[in-house]
Amino acid sequence: MRIIAGEFKGRKLNVPRGNEMRPTLDRVKESLFSMLGENVVGARVLDLFCGSGALGLEALSRGAERAVLVDISRHARLAVRKNVETLAIGDRVAFLGIDVCRALRKLAAREDKPTFELIFADPPYFQGFAKPVFKALAAAGLLAPDGLVIYEHHKKETPVNDIRGWEVVRQRRTGDTMMTFFRLPTAE
Repeated sequence: MRIIAGEFKGRKLNVPRGNEMRPTLDRVKESLFSMLGENVVGARVLDLFCGSGALGLEALSRGAERAVLVDISRHARLAVRKNVETLAIGDRVAFLGIDVCRALRKLAAREDKPTFELIFADPPYFQGFAKPVFKALAAAGLLAPDGLVIYEHHKKETPVNDIRGWEVVRQRRTGDTMMTFFRLPTAE
């Protein structure tokens, strides 16, 4: 696995050990970031179920301002730490090694509550994470106005059926992977 474009193009990333991880393929990352285009530049990024941190680190390579990476796995924590050290970007990255919903509550409770223009969520497939994650995201209020949540899931999963109060902006399928872009509807 590697960074595919930007400041760190071609740099290899450490991947967490163990069978619980399913790294985002380069062709999926390429498709995702081509859809996001200039929306990445200057963005604050939240990468949920981050694994190696590949999506958040790719965003930083392409001009994102900061990234918060979240994953409960010890293997992910070790991989992210190595990747951040290798890229020498510790000042632009924070890592929370706790459950995603707990991390969202923790971020929302901060006195200097952050907001994010891009939130990536790449949970394990077929585990029913969509409903609790989007409920926690809505309660936390961490999505910036006009921000996007990009939810990666298997093509046979239909998280849209489990999510209320969010608007689907776009979907893209690459192989077995589906990326669904959500935003909160704007009040008129």
